[in-house]
Amino acid sequence: MIGQNSELIFSFDDQLAGVPLKERRVALAEGRAEDNRWHVRKDGSIFWASGLMMPLRNDAGGVYGLIKVVRDQTRMLRQDETLRSSQERLQLILQSATDYAIFTFDRDGLIISWNTGACRIFGYEERDILNRDARILFLPEDRKEGALEREMRTAFECGRAENERFHLRKDATYNLRNRPSPTGVIICTSGSHAGC
Repeated sequence: MIGQNSELIFSFDDQLAGVPLKERRVALAEGRAEDNRWHVRKDGSIFWASGLMMPLRNDAGGVYGLIKVVRDQTRMLRQDETLRSSQERLQLILQSATDYAIFTFDRDGLIISWNTGACRIFGYEERDILNRDARILFLPEDRKEGALEREMRTAFECGRAENERFHLRKDATYNLRNRPSPTGVIICTSGSHAGC
């Protein structure tokens, strides 16, 4: 590679688009140029890399060359793509589960996700329930007794908490004649939890 044109490590499309020249110009003008792009190995295979190009200066401050540091990030890119794909599949599964209310909330009890089944069962559209306090789904006496807090504590300690109780729907009024149907809820957290 020594003595050869540095454009060889850029993809053909990047060479046609003038990317190597642009990168050199930015490095000279701003003192550094960073990029994340596909680069080419000697054997012609490609790899995803993060790169940093900087000017080399002599003692008088004059530029006598450029240095490019390249780090192969192909594995990280593949892992990110796998994770993103997995998250997309999970989202499709959650949204297609119409017989089950599946929703998540943060440590403060604010609802941060809401599936189609939760819309059907509780009557709240996603836009109406996100960032609202999950306690609105509990009967007043359960709220007063700290049912959500107790279940969250159990979930954090053991990895999950289950209940089967009456929950309030959006249109439900609380009286004995118009009581909503009981709903099962499982609250889960990630991680390992010994002893539960």
